[in-house]
Amino acid sequence: NFYAAQSAVAGDSMINAEDTAGMMNIQPNVPEQMCDSEGFLSGTGAASGNYPVSESYEGRTGVIIHGGGVYESEVGLNDATVHLSGASDIVTKGYLYGNTHSTSMKGFDKNATDLNLKTSEDVNYIGRTATADGSEEEFHGTFTSDYTTVTDAYNEMIEIIAKKNQATVTSISAGRVNETINETELINETEIINETEIINNATTTE
Repeated sequence: NFYAAQSAVAGDSMINAEDTAGMMNIQPNVPEQMCDSEGFLSGTGAASGNYPVSESYEGRTGVIIHGGGVYESEVGLNDATVHLSGASDIVTKGYLYGNTHSTSMKGFDKNATDLNLKTSEDVNYIGRTATADGSEEEFHGTFTSDYTTVTDAYNEMIEIIAKKNQATVTSISAGRVNETINETELINETEIINETEIINNATTTE
């Protein structure tokens, strides 16, 4: 999945050139083990398989020139890494433009909403020979956009979140549930007895 290209065009009158780049990366959720030996859901954080990933990038750069100039571009794609660049030297009556849109998500459609990570970015650029006072001057500029997959960064974030939640019980048997309930009831009864004794003692003292 590797692609790279360079182009260059020059002229002394009208030039119209444009380069585009795009990328889509989709990886489904792949759990290692859905349930434990007793049929309970297993795994917390990133411990159970791979979270789903969705990434997309689309961008373009180009020039519109009426009075002569030069335009050079570079486009590269290496899996989920994109490079897009356009440079121009415009004598008069022209402009260089560029715009990109990228969206990336990891952990969507999963029952832990706090692990849903999403980023979205729009970039728009234009450089003109026309000045604010209506005159024209030469323009020399470059528009560059580089997008690199965020999967690794998301993996690190999810791993940190998972470590913070390591103390969470992932599955529990019926027996352990009953033990927990019984212990809770005993603790509550003891607390009530102690509070009653304190209240009685206070009343007797008065």
